[in-house]
Amino acid sequence: MFRVSRAATLCFCCIITSVQQTKVTSVLSEPQRALLSTITAGHEVINIAETELSCKAQLPELGTDPASLKWIEQTIDTHKQNVGSQIAAMNAATAQVVTLTSGPADDVDHTAVGAAITTIATNLPEMTKGVRMIAALMEDESSGERLLDAARKLCSAFSDLLKATEPETKEPRQNLLNAASRVGEASHQVLTTIGEENDSNRELQDMLLALAKAVANTTAALVLKAKNIAATCEDSATQNRVISAATQCALATSQLVACAKVVAPTLHSPACQTQLMNAVREVTKAVEGLVEVCNETCNDENLLKELKGAVETILVATDKLFASTGDAGEMVRQARVVGQATAQLIQSIKGEAEKQTDPEQQRRLLAAAKILADATAKMVEAARQCTSSPHDAKMQDQLRQAAEELRTATTVAATPALRRKLIVRLEACAKQAASTATQCIAASSGAVHHNTNHASQEELNVECRLMAQHIPHLVAGVKGTQAQPDNPTAQLNLINAAEQFLQPGTAVIKAARAVLPTVTDQASAMQLNNTSQQLGSSLADLRSAVTRAREACGGLELDAAEELINSLKDELKEFYQAVEAASLRPLPEETMESTALRLGSTSKNVGYAMAQLLSAAKQGNENYTGSAARETASALKDLTYAVRGVAATSNQPETQKKVLMTADDVILRSLHLVQEARRALKNPDNPENEANLAAVAKDVSHSLNKCVSCLPGQRDVDDAIRTIDDMSQVLNMNEFPHTDKNYG
Repeated sequence: MFRVSRAATLCFCCIITSVQQTKVTSVLSEPQRALLSTITAGHEVINIAETELSCKAQLPELGTDPASLKWIEQTIDTHKQNVGSQIAAMNAATAQVVTLTSGPADDVDHTAVGAAITTIATNLPEMTKGVRMIAALMEDESSGERLLDAARKLCSAFSDLLKATEPETKEPRQNLLNAASRVGEASHQVLTTIGEENDSNRELQDMLLALAKAVANTTAALVLKAKNIAATCEDSATQNRVISAATQCALATSQLVACAKVVAPTLHSPACQTQLMNAVREVTKAVEGLVEVCNETCNDENLLKELKGAVETILVATDKLFASTGDAGEMVRQARVVGQATAQLIQSIKGEAEKQTDPEQQRRLLAAAKILADATAKMVEAARQCTSSPHDAKMQDQLRQAAEELRTATTVAATPALRRKLIVRLEACAKQAASTATQCIAASSGAVHHNTNHASQEELNVECRLMAQHIPHLVAGVKGTQAQPDNPTAQLNLINAAEQFLQPGTAVIKAARAVLPTVTDQASAMQLNNTSQQLGSSLADLRSAVTRAREACGGLELDAAEELINSLKDELKEFYQAVEAASLRPLPEETMESTALRLGSTSKNVGYAMAQLLSAAKQGNENYTGSAARETASALKDLTYAVRGVAATSNQPETQKKVLMTADDVILRSLHLVQEARRALKNPDNPENEANLAAVAKDVSHSLNKCVSCLPGQRDVDDAIRTIDDMSQVLNMNEFPHTDKNYG
């Protein structure tokens, strides 16, 4: 059943006659002064953002070659992801402000309110940059202007919110609720303009709107009835108690209305879901119908539900089995769970085999089912022996080994449909990881002015920049598998991007923890602590999802590597055509120096990956060879774009063409190496394998050297070295021309 915290969006308006006034005192407490300082700083951030949103980002002229178009697409996709994450965080923070300030002034947690305001203040500058960049890259200029206008309205709403949140403010509570509602409306407009809203979301919102109106009307009727009841009370004390209870019910409902309106556009965010449910708890009986609809209609939870199939059951159960080593009873119980799930999976595979029209595919599925059945039988026997000797460590080890073999057989038997389920889960985890990473980066920037240890802060900034460089690849990976769910290359691209994101993400968490003790502002420290914990949780989920996806997609690496390398040849051809048409342009921030350095480093990476591929192929290890082929293809992709950058930043047509032609030769010979590795795996006993692999690898190395030598600086160095060598040979001959000049 879908959890309440996954509730879908709601947006409705409720008018009440009673409003809450904050208590006025003459002296501010220390937490109140800190909050006021945070709000003042927030106003400054908002003013700067409004100024910057007066115009789009300035970009150089961009080309129309594949790399330029891909850069534009990836830049828009990445900023859409980031802007969506930033707006979700600010909406959740706005709802939190509404909830935290709902009680008497003396009971308000001003530090928590300050942390929420800090979340808004630290996300707004980056959201502004993203909006300006998206506006600049939109094909329709009027859409870009509408986006900037919507973002400015969002800033205005935040400004009103901060003003109404000031400690000891004399503004009525309704002003804060109205400002929160405008935040929701403006953020909805921003997301709609950048294309982050879809028909299903809007339809769901309409459904919930009807029910929400009914809830509001019911509450209003409840208040009226309570007043009627109060009028019949004989004593004023009882009357006041009824009126007070009715007023609190109305206030709780208005709070729910405001929270719902602000988080509606971004309810996919767990933080927004949490804030909505905090408000829902205040009026639980009134929103029972709403919760029921959320349980029946939310799409996000369905993605998690898909993972409850046979393969997930097996993998989860084996994980528990491994974790419970030493507890024979638990091990045997989990073994039974695995056995039952495996039996279902075997039947599923046989059923799919019967539907196949391709004899080879049918044979492969039936063979996989047999392997799975054999592994199951072996595990069942090991479990039986473990039952008879529950304290025998050897028997437990045998059961553990049998379970591991069954796990391997399960992933090998994974059909395309089962692989797709694991990829869908990986997509969800990758999107969440990218979102929490964006929040942690924002929190890190917010701690800059409050950290007394500049060295630790600089280390955190560096780690955040490194992590940020991987977010575009993660976003592109998700987009690729959503567009082509069954494409092995797209699946492996997402898996690679997820794996490469884990290390820099972990480094950011470590650096954030080191910074926390020296952050003097409590609100900033709280935000950094919360976001780093959320990032850690997301990375744990991502690590689990990518491990299982990698297991299920094993054996596809060589095919995917060949496909990627072939596509690089096509891209180089289009780069060459752009050079001939004089239309190849550098990407933003590309310079002659940066692209030359990039080509030098990527060529070394290609060489290292090639060495790994050679070693794995010589050993005849299929898993290592596939992994090395994947790394080789990825390195060649980086090399291709480095070469493109060198050509685009050069003003010499001869150099442009030469570097592209030599790169094409590298790609061609690398393709031969991957194909030769495949042949070596198919015929591991061929005595010529090692010699053939070495010969092709030598060709690749020679092509790489030729490619790097095309760099203007490298060519000058090579010419100078040759000249020195020639002169050295002349000097060593001791044959000098005769002269009458006196050098004394």
